Amino acid sequence: MHRFWTTFALAAVVVSAFPAAPRAAAQQPTLDLNRDPGLRDAVSDAERLGLVTGVQQPEPGTLQLLLGPGFSTASSTTYSLSRLYLAYAAYQRGYEGRIVLELWQNGEKLGEYDKAGLHLTRSLPPSSPTAVTRASVNSEPPSRPGGWYAALGVGGGAADFTCERCRFERSSAIASYVMLGRRIGERTVLGVEATGWQKSDSTTRGRLYTLAVVALGRFDDNLPLFLSGGIGYAGYRRRMPAGTVGANAVGYSARLGAELRVARRLALAPYVGLAGSFGEPKFTFEDRTPYGLSANFNNLQFGAAFVVQ
Repeated sequence: MHRFWTTFALAAVVVSAFPAAPRAAAQQPTLDLNRDPGLRDAVSDAERLGLVTGVQQPEPGTLQLLLGPGFSTASSTTYSLSRLYLAYAAYQRGYEGRIVLELWQNGEKLGEYDKAGLHLTRSLPPSSPTAVTRASVNSEPPSRPGGWYAALGVGGGAADFTCERCRFERSSAIASYVMLGRRIGERTVLGVEATGWQKSDSTTRGRLYTLAVVALGRFDDNLPLFLSGGIGYAGYRRRMPAGTVGANAVGYSARLGAELRVARRLALAPYVGLAGSFGEPKFTFEDRTPYGLSANFNNLQFGAAFVVQ
């Protein structure tokens, strides 16, 4: 028995001489911006605008934004939050929990941004024109300057002709337009637009068309209305039994509509527009024989367009 206790004591001394094995360090989630160019670009743009000074991820599904001085003054705050949220949600595509952006400033949490919009828990400086606005991430997709814009619209059109000594009734038929442009600002697009109107009967067929350089602008991030206008070429042709008569002129195109988001980069846009000519051009036959009519022509359009951006 004495030998047993002596052996036990020696074993205890030997064991105590070795340090205890360290516990495995807690695995902290890491944020790798190089893994996702979309999130990296969204963070870089927000930092460039002074909206944030840095970001960190304390746990999966939560991105903390360290707010900068531009957050309470920039007009693109809502747009940037929406873009950051969508980019971070794509970065966490395998995460099934709640995705949230936490807003931090001077060591205090000011609020959160999630799929329902902005939620403030503390007041922001009164100079902030946009931070107190709740915005849905579906109201505006992450689109930045330099991106492409395309629209295809179909609907009805009513053609009319006006001059000092003539009067015509509007003629209704199918009308359409197509626009392809490039973003030059957060809410501005510069591009080319073509419009068309055509009506036929048993003996005649008339066509009215324009091709113009146009600029399109949105009213506000939270208001889906847009207005476009431009100048270019306008033409009219009418085929009759006696021959084809037509006119060429300096033309214009203008459009008012609303983009209703149906997918991340796809919108349905009901619109009303007007395209036509300036200066009462002279109508002639194909062989340049005068037709005896000088008049402006225009096409009042209405319909819906698919917009991709």
